[in-house]
Amino acid sequence: MDFESDWQDDYLAWILRLNDTRDSVRYMVTHRLGDRTVAEAGAMQVVVSMLARPRVFRYQGLPYAGRIAALAEPLIADPDGDWRAQQCPWEELAGRLFEMPTDLRNIHVAAHVHGLSAAEIGSVLGVDVDIVQSMQKQVEDYLRPSDDGE
Repeated sequence: MDFESDWQDDYLAWILRLNDTRDSVRYMVTHRLGDRTVAEAGAMQVVVSMLARPRVFRYQGLPYAGRIAALAEPLIADPDGDWRAQQCPWEELAGRLFEMPTDLRNIHVAAHVHGLSAAEIGSVLGVDVDIVQSMQKQVEDYLRPSDDGE
């Protein structure tokens, strides 16, 4: 099994799913508020909030839609809130995701896309569970936007 190649494909598919989520939220908010600028900012806030909890992307159907709605509704209720000042453009975020080191991508896909445990990932990659857990933390740190806007 060429898991690294498969996992790279899965990572790219995950980024596309992230963009599809952004597009869906932007479409919904545009129709609710009639303001594309607020809609884009709201969509990015939802995406950033989801990245802070990467396991959320494993959910399909209503639970996934419900999580998105729970993140979007407060933004819609307060379209002029200070949450808008924290946004980066999609192109900047996507660029950062495409630059994620391959070893972290593999851990991200295994843990957050496929739902493998640290022990299962360690077995597949031939590394100690402690190393996998450390790398999972690195992935979560990488996905979390920094306080200095990077």
